[in-house]
Amino acid sequence: MLDLLHDARDYNAADGITGLLLYREGCFLQILEGKPDLVEDVSQRIARDLRHHEVEVLLDQEVDTRLFPQWSMEAVELERLQKAGLPGLSMDLADSRNAAQLVAHLPQIAAWLGEHQ
Repeated sequence: MLDLLHDARDYNAADGITGLLLYREGCFLQILEGKPDLVEDVSQRIARDLRHHEVEVLLDQEVDTRLFPQWSMEAVELERLQKAGLPGLSMDLADSRNAAQLVAHLPQIAAWLGEHQ
């Protein structure tokens, strides 16, 4: 995982991509922010990377403001956020419906991380 994280940070910094990687028990939820064409390039690179399995895009939308502008890719274990009592975090990331619910809580997660990282 550390190799993936270092690669992601290097590529993302070069492309102006920011985001967050949440993980739990071998499942990952990655949020990518940046210019749409560059985010698409990153998504395609992830899908081609043999270290990744069962890649699924849960949400693809443009936003006015980045939630994680300070990180080319921050990684946080979901357990840490769950212990902080943040909403929407007591779920299994392997179920994409649950992961989609987690996405709804990203603004709260971003605010908490901004105060505690």
